[in-house]
Amino acid sequence: MLGKQLTGPRDAAISTNDVANRVSAGYANNLRTLVAIARAHHSRVIFATFRAFPEKADRLIPELKGVQRERILKRLHWALDHNNAVMRDIGTELDVACIPFDQWNPSDPSCWLDQCHLDARGEIEKAEYFGQFLIDAGLLGGSPSVSAIRTLLGVENNGK
Repeated sequence: MLGKQLTGPRDAAISTNDVANRVSAGYANNLRTLVAIARAHHSRVIFATFRAFPEKADRLIPELKGVQRERILKRLHWALDHNNAVMRDIGTELDVACIPFDQWNPSDPSCWLDQCHLDARGEIEKAEYFGQFLIDAGLLGGSPSVSAIRTLLGVENNGK
């Protein structure tokens, strides 16, 4: 069953349609197309799964403050998990590395400014996570250290 196209994240979150029966054919095809175009231009492609903190989406979705909160959060978490699964599947199909950003958490949950944006400290930790993945997976062509990445970011190394 193909789902109804909704106008945005808020509409998708408060909708009452059955998300469990949705097929993400358009999303999967878009990922395949992006990879094909990038590779046609001799670019390396690396995916990163989505990571969000829907519990802090109150500004985007005012209904989260009401009785629908649990139902809405369940839909948001389902959507994140589903889109990440599609991305992983397409990554496997097309041999594209995928940074498991959905498995990451900042050292302090207060780094989340809202459902998907981090403060400066959270962004630095995110960059370190991405950099370490790229190093560990051998995707940088060399082996820069986390210290070198922190230097490039203009962050103090503090003994790391």
